[in-house]
Amino acid sequence: MKLTLAIMLSLVAVAACTELEEESDLDELEQDVSWGYPQMRFVWTNRCMDLGVYPAVVQKPCNGGATQGWAPLVVNSADITTVSLQNESTGRCLDRPWGWTAIHTQLQEFNCHYQAAQLWKIRKPSNTRWQFEAVTGWDANGRGIGSGMCIDVPNSTTAEVQLQLFPCKAASDPGLGNQVVYAPW
Repeated sequence: MKLTLAIMLSLVAVAACTELEEESDLDELEQDVSWGYPQMRFVWTNRCMDLGVYPAVVQKPCNGGATQGWAPLVVNSADITTVSLQNESTGRCLDRPWGWTAIHTQLQEFNCHYQAAQLWKIRKPSNTRWQFEAVTGWDANGRGIGSGMCIDVPNSTTAEVQLQLFPCKAASDPGLGNQVVYAPW
């Protein structure tokens, strides 16, 4: 089941990115409010996740265009922190080719299929900043299994560089800004 951005955000705010304990926590799923597609702006570079030459996903200066709009779509109501990121312009999702989780795997856009290659766990190193960790599948409770690899800007000084996977950095790591976007909501 895919859920809209507004629904996910209201649940994330309620759950503070922790696991939901009760079915009643899902009552807000009945709402359907459209908030549009937010930009994913990297803290370190102040640039946004954007589309490059197909199928590349890159960082570029933020311009508010549709190619920079990415909606997190909840695909499993048992885990509201695991999402697919769908592009506003193309309707395609952020994808890891063949579901790879190896270091330096370059990210791409691909037709949305909401399987492991397109799943990302929202990590919150702070209230105003988020990381997105690649998910390898689901556990027995329907929660996304993190891979330890996060969306990363490989060369934060280059305006248009293809995004990659890199080991997730801790909140205390000075390089965290290459992986973290300002919380878009």
